[in-house]
Amino acid sequence: MPMSKRHQIAAAWLVRFAWLPVPAFFIAIIVLWMSDLRTSYHLPVLLLTMNGVFSGLVSLCIGYLAGRGFLNTGRTGPFMLGCGATVWGVACVVSSIPFLQDANTAVTIHNVGALGCAACHLAGLLWGGRVKRPAWWLAAGYTGVLAGVGLLVYAASAGWTPAFFVDGVGGTAFRQQVLVLTIAMLGLTAYRMLRIHRRQSSAFLYWYALGLIMLALGLAGVMMQSVFGSLLGWTGRAAQFLAGGYMVIAAVSAVRQSPIWMITLSSALRDARRRYADLLDLADDGIVVHDMVGRTLDGRFLQVNPAFCRMIGYTSRELRELTLLDLTAPEELPAGPNEIETLWSRGALRHEKTLVAKYGRRIPTEIATRLFKQADRQMAMSIVRDTSERKQAELQIRRSAADLQAANAALRESRSSAVNLMEDALEARRQTERVNADLQREVAERGQAEAALRQSEEHLRQVNESLEQRVRERTAELALKNVQLKSRAEQLSRLASELTLTEQRERHRLAKVLHDHLQQLLVAAKIGLQGAAHSAVDPEQSEALGGVHNLIKESIATSRSLTVELSPTILHEAGLPAGLEWLARWMEKKHGLRVDLQCQSEARTEREDIRILLFESVRELLFNVVKHAGVTSAKVRMARRNTSLEIMVSDEGVGFDPQRLHAAAGEMAGGFGLFSIRERLELLGGSVKIESSPHGGSRFTLIAPAVFSAEAVEPQLEEAQPARPAEAARTADGGTKLRILVVDDHSMLRQTMAVRLRREPDIEIAGEAANGVEAIEKARQVRPDVILMDCNMPRMDGVEATRRIHAELPRIRIVGLSMHEDGDRAKAMLDTGASGYVNKTASLEELLKAIRSGA
Repeated sequence: MPMSKRHQIAAAWLVRFAWLPVPAFFIAIIVLWMSDLRTSYHLPVLLLTMNGVFSGLVSLCIGYLAGRGFLNTGRTGPFMLGCGATVWGVACVVSSIPFLQDANTAVTIHNVGALGCAACHLAGLLWGGRVKRPAWWLAAGYTGVLAGVGLLVYAASAGWTPAFFVDGVGGTAFRQQVLVLTIAMLGLTAYRMLRIHRRQSSAFLYWYALGLIMLALGLAGVMMQSVFGSLLGWTGRAAQFLAGGYMVIAAVSAVRQSPIWMITLSSALRDARRRYADLLDLADDGIVVHDMVGRTLDGRFLQVNPAFCRMIGYTSRELRELTLLDLTAPEELPAGPNEIETLWSRGALRHEKTLVAKYGRRIPTEIATRLFKQADRQMAMSIVRDTSERKQAELQIRRSAADLQAANAALRESRSSAVNLMEDALEARRQTERVNADLQREVAERGQAEAALRQSEEHLRQVNESLEQRVRERTAELALKNVQLKSRAEQLSRLASELTLTEQRERHRLAKVLHDHLQQLLVAAKIGLQGAAHSAVDPEQSEALGGVHNLIKESIATSRSLTVELSPTILHEAGLPAGLEWLARWMEKKHGLRVDLQCQSEARTEREDIRILLFESVRELLFNVVKHAGVTSAKVRMARRNTSLEIMVSDEGVGFDPQRLHAAAGEMAGGFGLFSIRERLELLGGSVKIESSPHGGSRFTLIAPAVFSAEAVEPQLEEAQPARPAEAARTADGGTKLRILVVDDHSMLRQTMAVRLRREPDIEIAGEAANGVEAIEKARQVRPDVILMDCNMPRMDGVEATRRIHAELPRIRIVGLSMHEDGDRAKAMLDTGASGYVNKTASLEELLKAIRSGA
């Protein structure tokens, strides 16, 4: 149990002055030896009593505790210690039995027992292994010790041993050599214990080493006596009795430290040293021990652990030539004196400091330093923790807060940005109109282009008016319902969700109008201008037409970008899985976020509102990953669960506390994006599951009802009778012309393309078609050489028409046409049998090259 403060102070004073008897007895032995007092004080009963108490009982206690430690650990250190203590105790008690009146016999037993004790102690210090079956070893060892002492007593009593002591003369030369060897072994063992005590601060080692020193002094006093029982001999015996007291204190200290007698010599020291080394090696924080030279940090590093070496970039050998000041950032050196004063006054110091690594890298750290003394040497131990990650996390939190504020501002400005984008598009069209008006007198074929532009402008105006009218109607309706249903907040949120879905469909309709009409008209105008530019004779006219061509090309690019931003066409034409694949590529291209997408083949829905809502929800969640998660990758999994669609969006980012979404302060605690997604899905019969934890990533599961209908019935085509192949047309030089079938649902673009191709001497227009069904019929009738096939058409799209024509008429080459630049459409056309794919915005030369490539 812990000692009180007063007892601790007393114990500290006892430890500090425990060594004083050593020089006192040394001086007394020298003085008495020089005095050569020959008076004998032979007190057999007193000698037997003292030996029995201070040697026999102490040795018995130490032998018992050492035996328990040996049985628990199997180490040879406690075993040899117990054997040595047993030899000494038994020899001392037997040598003081009264019936052994012969001084030589008593001295022989005592001195040989001391030699055996010293040999066992030194062997235990040097031999620190483990043995199997410690109980057998212990029984054999203690039995052997007792048998050996018994044999020694019998041999000494029978006179079989050499003479050790002659009363009146003193010890023989042989006896003196035995005692010198014994004293040397005891002194070496004590010295080794004290050295290890200085590193490990073990109370057992300190007291036991003092006991061995006092035992060696006692043997020295007995060795120098010339008369058995003289005052010098009793002084040596007193030193031996005091050695027993020191050993008792050592045993008590060992028992207080551990209920099990762990070894006391080399194995104990090696265990402590290994535990200390393991603590240094396994610590995640840097641990350093350095000198304290005065009230400064100029002392060099004495010991460092591997974690500090990895942190600072120096090896332990390099660090022993440095001080803490050498690693401190220059701007923090002035604060050093105040920190040192605080450390000296309190004995401990915790502060933050920037350290400079080997190659100049600056490391923010938190350092906890404590002073301690070892062998009258003032030192300090510091625990250094790298706080770079914590600093980065704090910076990331501040950045996330700033990003959230910016996102809120961007949300408020989204409507004005959309209006500005529309104004930019109208301004571009007005510039095109002004340039066209300037070139009316010079371009013979300008009429068609101007008509197409006027028609597209009129149509766009009507679309804008219709959109504005719808917005006004929705705004008026929303305002009216807001006045009527202020007390019904839940219904207001549902109406807002329905209005959002309507806006999504309107955006899709507007994007489709822009793609199917405006972009087609602009492409027709572009093709017409290309023809005019080729036929122009005047260089100025050709240059002017080139400028108009560039303006129209920029208008097409602007219109295409606006179409994609409003609504990705692939979502509505190829379904939700294809839309998510496009979204994954778009997020990586625009935001650098890698999306791992996996979709089950049967996970599809025929409901447009569900498809749009899930697409926009996934896009919103991926935006949140980019803005808040702090990672560059995410996962999207879509699967069918009975009659429901389940989409899971997950990341390994910083995460958040989901409980904040359900705070009593209001449902908007989770942010507008998550709130809107949850409300919309719940209104449609779905739900949202949110799983996250701080620094544990996030996972959002969107569950929505879906209608899984059978495959749509393909339009049935009447089997047309194979027409007789038309006679091939001839060019002016007698060659064969390429007969072209133009297939496009936009009549203006189709006619413009046909007019322009007719000017080519080796091309003949064999016919036109407005959709995939007509294309199949025309192909059967006219048997063209090449079909220019639009990918997006009503009734039957270009991909399906290409597949059927290629299967029935494989000799006809088909070149796909589309306003879109994504690679999915080109791959779909090529997979179904098309020989080429050209974007409608490409130059006439590229189109003619594709037409003639297989001629």
